[in-house]
Amino acid sequence: GNVRSVLDLVVEGDLEAEGFDEFRGNLAREVGDVEVMLENLLGWASSHLHGLDPDPTDFALRWQVDDVLSLLRDRAQRKQIQLANDVSPEVWVHADLLQIQTVLRNLVSNAIKFTPANCDGEVRVSAEVDSDRVWISVVDTGVGMSQDKIELLEAGRIQVSDRGTDSEKGFGIGLRICDDFIKANGGQLAVESEVGAGTHFWFCIRPFFFFF
Repeated sequence: GNVRSVLDLVVEGDLEAEGFDEFRGNLAREVGDVEVMLENLLGWASSHLHGLDPDPTDFALRWQVDDVLSLLRDRAQRKQIQLANDVSPEVWVHADLLQIQTVLRNLVSNAIKFTPANCDGEVRVSAEVDSDRVWISVVDTGVGMSQDKIELLEAGRIQVSDRGTDSEKGFGIGLRICDDFIKANGGQLAVESEVGAGTHFWFCIRPFFFFF
């Protein structure tokens, strides 16, 4: 890949500082893609070793969303995509903290990946509470998906992810991990989308309490 090629040029002394600037953006993107893949694989492998049994705690959802958006803000800024957290501080959930963080990170990262650069793009996270569930939404203004792709996705038959709008790589496991972790926490993952009109992922987990 590009990372190996550039490293070879550096080691061989064939790449000057001025030339390195041309590769900086692509390298940052590829390293970020690989980092997400490794985090997914490690988290998924660790969970499967323990039978995917969650370790639920009670936590305020908004601050976890803030942490995830902070981790991904540089990636979004490179594409001039706005990240928004509409989750009320009063929304608390009862779930495995690390698993839900992984789900949020994957869904937001995926939304950034498929939202075009320099088009006033936006990724927005929100939550609604009913009597026995918290419904968490991740909505983007990206390229969207066809109904055929949604059906394949829901059937678990997409193995290799498409490249993003800025040629970001995908490794085909992020949404599978999301689905596994959400089910382990007693919820379900769903998606609505239309080509050219963005994508809406949402999932439900158990609430802890909600102050009015």
